[in-house]
Amino acid sequence: EIALTILDLMERAKKAGTAKVAVEEEWARLMRENSGKPIKDYGSDLSFANGDRLKHPVFGEGIVTRQIYPRKMEICFSMDLKVLIHAG
Repeated sequence: EIALTILDLMERAKKAGTAKVAVEEEWARLMRENSGKPIKDYGSDLSFANGDRLKHPVFGEGIVTRQIYPRKMEICFSMDLKVLIHAG
């Protein structure tokens, strides 16, 4: 599962003091693996699924890694993980 991979990677990176590099590498890997999917513009009124690629006006391109009940999702951006709302 994508979310477990990112969480495990982040935990290991924090212990090693390389969290920023780990997020960038994981983001690049996820974007490559999902390169065939279209990029959707982010909107809190839209629905997203795990693996969806999106473009946020501030954070840039990211990929949905985990759904957080009921209307939140975790997104891996190139510089950080963020939790954003969506239509669910």
